Amino acid sequence: MEINSSDNLYKKCAEKYSLAKKKFCTRDDFQEIFQVNNQKMVINLLNITCVEGDKIRPKELWEVIHKLDDNGVPYRGFIKDLTEFSSLSHLLSVYPDLHFKKSDRPDFILKTEGNLIGLEVTSAVSEVEKQVNKVAKFNFGRNKTVKDIQNYAYKHHQNIDGKYGLYDINGKAVLSPSKGLVDCHIYKNLIVNKALNKAKKAKEYSKFSEMWVLIDTENNFCFTEKDHAEELSKLFSKEDKNLQDINKIIVINIINKVFMLYDVESQEFNFIKQESVYE
Repeated sequence: MEINSSDNLYKKCAEKYSLAKKKFCTRDDFQEIFQVNNQKMVINLLNITCVEGDKIRPKELWEVIHKLDDNGVPYRGFIKDLTEFSSLSHLLSVYPDLHFKKSDRPDFILKTEGNLIGLEVTSAVSEVEKQVNKVAKFNFGRNKTVKDIQNYAYKHHQNIDGKYGLYDINGKAVLSPSKGLVDCHIYKNLIVNKALNKAKKAKEYSKFSEMWVLIDTENNFCFTEKDHAEELSKLFSKEDKNLQDINKIIVINIINKVFMLYDVESQEFNFIKQESVYE
């Protein structure tokens, strides 16, 4: 199957997402071989990245993703599913033996050794960051200059004018969701509030062996190091009574390959940082 067609990639992703709504799957079920410039490439359809090689998202793959972004897709819930499955993929990189099934309440049901685990997935980003991410999505990797990006942001997202940073560093555009110094403590409170909101919802769900909450911090630089996780765990511990309906809180940063697991009962956390290469 040729990956040069965005339709081929979209249809295969949609097929797999539909499968996961009907039965338990493994991450191997989401690996598909595509033909790219006369070479075979194994694609992880959970997050549309390469399974093998030095670069997990080379130029050819970015080009197809840009086409999906620009042209839209027939399946209305595709982008939401892609976002949630992408976050799940990072969890599976740490727990590869988990089986998963897509659900609505909660977002996923995980199965391990006969036990069923409910999983809620959410993202922790500010409103400004959401808009900045949209600007990046439709500009980066497309040979746009800083001026081009400034014009695009002003035309489509005037509400964030002056609230973000856009810099030219060695001829490359660098985009930041903030301008000047950042109060990372405020951002960590946002993560805690996301966990608290999911804990309230968990009271209404069916009982599972455990309930987990997965919080994706996307590309935010306020959650990339172990000391950030340590500060966050202290904030979680202060809310232990309000988090009793969930067992584990998992906080991830996909771009920086960061993973934090917080156990609500023991108030202990583990922090993992891996190496990754995007082109």
